[in-house]
Amino acid sequence: MRLTHLTQNQYDTRPWKNGKGVTTEIYLAPDGTNQSDFDLRISLAPITESGPFSPFPGVERRITLIEGVGLDLAFDDHVLRLDPFQPQGFDTGLAPMGRPLDGPVRVINVMARRTRWQFTGCKVVSKLDEALVEGDLGVFFAASGTWTGSVDGTTVTMEAHETLLIEGPGSFRLNTAGQNKGIFAKLKPVTNPIEIHYDHGSNDLTEVITKKLQEVGKDLNNLTTTDLNTIDEFHVRARKATLEIGENMGLTEDSRVLDIGSGLGGPARTIADTYHSHVTGIDLTASFCKAANTISKWLDMTDRTSFIQGDATNLPFPDASFDAAMTIHVAMNIAEKDLLYEQAHRVLKPGCVFVAYDIVQGEGGDIRYPVPWARDASISHVSTPDEMHNALQEAGFRILSATDSTKESQAWFDTMATETAVPLIPPLTLQTVLGDDFRHMFSNLRRNLTERRARTMMFVCRA
Repeated sequence: MRLTHLTQNQYDTRPWKNGKGVTTEIYLAPDGTNQSDFDLRISLAPITESGPFSPFPGVERRITLIEGVGLDLAFDDHVLRLDPFQPQGFDTGLAPMGRPLDGPVRVINVMARRTRWQFTGCKVVSKLDEALVEGDLGVFFAASGTWTGSVDGTTVTMEAHETLLIEGPGSFRLNTAGQNKGIFAKLKPVTNPIEIHYDHGSNDLTEVITKKLQEVGKDLNNLTTTDLNTIDEFHVRARKATLEIGENMGLTEDSRVLDIGSGLGGPARTIADTYHSHVTGIDLTASFCKAANTISKWLDMTDRTSFIQGDATNLPFPDASFDAAMTIHVAMNIAEKDLLYEQAHRVLKPGCVFVAYDIVQGEGGDIRYPVPWARDASISHVSTPDEMHNALQEAGFRILSATDSTKESQAWFDTMATETAVPLIPPLTLQTVLGDDFRHMFSNLRRNLTERRARTMMFVCRA
């Protein structure tokens, strides 16, 4: 276990990127980087007046108020309140307006580049007993008091506002007296940026969904699809689009259907419930697959649906295994669309139908980020309609129809905007899946569709 103990005389004071204040720079990595190109940054900042936060595209932030009454972060479409010693996270590519409440405040920031590090936790502690595996990184900031402990057998003593970086593997303990507090953030290295985009939180998604349902008195043994409809089908036009897909696939109760990029399993369950077919879902994100199987168990649908983790460009199924297949809002994250469609063609029986419903590049300009499938362009691979058409044909499909549903998608967003303006907030929202910036993602997607930067299209194909 490698240990780095940083004291205040090792810190550096620098002006804010926007010139509106100063930051105590605690740590920047790798060596030689600056405020724009770092992989990891730890900083301490006083905020004395209202002003915009500097944007850091591609970076995730954990921010904790350690002095002062409170701080409001005003985004375009919502306000995030920071109360003392309540860590919050947001996409640092956004630039909210910071508004101190009743006087100056001070915050500690831990910022990590999304392609390099994933936050797996951030908490306020009065004692710490943790273990790190190989590759993990722990960041501890002593907000107050003296801390003592042992890091893999090495004795450590820390004073207020000192910082400890601990690299796994190994275990460590830290303690303090009285009501002193520290902030501990835990990170792990990123191996697949796309999976991290959808699995960005520190909590088990299944446990989060379970807890939110139980908090409002839902009986997990007597759930209905209505209890889950705010997260179950989070593609554009939701269930209506899924039913349109089903109408094109010629399904019977004997059909075996493949859902490529199945998410939380909502479309698969809709198809299984409507046509009494069996649907197998495959998704890159393990937490989605776990939650999808759990939800199907709650709804007594495990005999008609199953979900496994896997790669859409290397499907783990024999040739000619399925009677129909679909993919919904998946290709935008896949650069190798030739492999995606070749694999779909391979596992379909000859003459069977494949439906691809995706967001494609429009003629109105580049996509505005963040959007639900990507916080920046690094994991976004949106094709034009012609590129998608050609890729499907080259994979061996005969295209039966190509339908542009952009106007219907815009109308759906208009309806959603009206409904979400109602004060009654359901226990489950897309914040559960996509994080605190989900509203901004969907606002941008709506704007992209309106400005014709993006379009929604459905291709119906025969193998």
